[in-house]
Amino acid sequence: MLIIPFDKKLEWQNPPFVTLILIAINVVVYFSFQLHDDEKMAEASHYYYRSGLAAIELPLFKEALIEQGDSEFVDEWQDSIKQEQSPWFFHMETNKAFMQALQNEQIITPSDPIYAKWKSKRAHVNEIFKTSITWTYSLKAGEPTPLSFISHMFLHGSVSHLLGNMLFLLAVGFIVELSMNRSLYLFSYLFTGICSALLYIPSASNSLIPSLGASGAIAGLMGMYAVLFNTRKVRFFYFIYVYFDYVKLPAIYLLALWLGFQIYQQVEYSKYSNVNYLAHIGGLISGAFIAFMIVKFQAKHINQDYLNESDNNEEFSRLLNQAKSFVHDLQFEKAAPLFAQLVEKRPQNREALFGYYKTSKLDVNSEAHHRAATAILSLTERDAATNQLVVDTFNDYFSTAKVKLTVSLVNKLIKRFIDANAFSEADKLILFMRKHADKFNQLPQYLLSVSNKLVRSGEREQAIKYSQYLLSAYPTNKETQLVKELLA
Repeated sequence: MLIIPFDKKLEWQNPPFVTLILIAINVVVYFSFQLHDDEKMAEASHYYYRSGLAAIELPLFKEALIEQGDSEFVDEWQDSIKQEQSPWFFHMETNKAFMQALQNEQIITPSDPIYAKWKSKRAHVNEIFKTSITWTYSLKAGEPTPLSFISHMFLHGSVSHLLGNMLFLLAVGFIVELSMNRSLYLFSYLFTGICSALLYIPSASNSLIPSLGASGAIAGLMGMYAVLFNTRKVRFFYFIYVYFDYVKLPAIYLLALWLGFQIYQQVEYSKYSNVNYLAHIGGLISGAFIAFMIVKFQAKHINQDYLNESDNNEEFSRLLNQAKSFVHDLQFEKAAPLFAQLVEKRPQNREALFGYYKTSKLDVNSEAHHRAATAILSLTERDAATNQLVVDTFNDYFSTAKVKLTVSLVNKLIKRFIDANAFSEADKLILFMRKHADKFNQLPQYLLSVSNKLVRSGEREQAIKYSQYLLSAYPTNKETQLVKELLA
């Protein structure tokens, strides 16, 4: 069963830097340091059997297993004890009790005739193991080290293991990161990874089997996600055997689903699977806990706008549709306050701005009419749709109202119109600026720019008119000389 949130889009205007860095570290560690570790383990196994070390140690290990009560393994694999492909070598290396006694020279002692021969060969195997980043820095429940609590989170057993974890890290991590302070997010990621290990260790305290992977910390992020979004409804994707779909539920339900599924897998499959379900359970619980503590005591570090974005979008769409419905029914007096409310919420939304302007024309030259026009004319985007909206509004506003424009806004508009080859609108502004020439010191520069564009567009006559004005109003300006050269 696969359950993953699918409620937010990754927006590169505000990238999840910490998540991307974590992914990069995991990828670099695997492909730069771990990639050949399987070959090193194969080398250790090959040497172990070919050197005769297996013939020395494995019979002793077999006796130790019987004493430990692990007769099930002995019965299943005793016929293959001399085969290099059998699991005896790895089973022995991960048996804490036997390996501690072996390494401490309590099983083969200095008084044994084979001690010297055994000692050198065992030392060589140990050296091969030390060259493996995976073996050295993974978490071993029987011998945990402070470093391995962190390092195991950045190690993976295979490309598929890495790819699966990184996809989940990106899918959940970027949402959690953008929901809070980034430093707190990084701390929480590491904290849940450590907690996932702490829950696992007591269950395998006699084992040296390497535990590795980011899945515990990622489970922590999933627990955080569920608590941070809490009762907010989120859209998520689920896949059960061959059936998949999208559904929308309160986020906190995901915590119960995730946790229940991991507990079920721990009960049913932990004996047969190499997946560390306990680490997942520990991550989910610790992630939910730390998110609860953050919400309760450090709410100032939570990005409430981001958490409420989906709900706000739905509410905005509802109000916009309602306002448009009023317009359709010619109930402009009801639509006008709704559009004003929508523009207050999202000053850059073109659809809301257009409705606000149209309904404000119920009272031409009112403050609402001027505010609505100014809001559209002040838009900063330069895409074709925005340019068209600005041009249409400008023409309508200039023809129906006593224009109220600031010097700053006029300067921005003339630049937009010149860049967009909106010569008719630029001309209207130039006439406006000529009437108030004392306020527009850059008028000669604008005339030069628009003249240059007009000549390139084949509208030479209009450029000549501007040159004539420059000659009369600014005879000594360098822009006047440049226009003359342009038209020569």
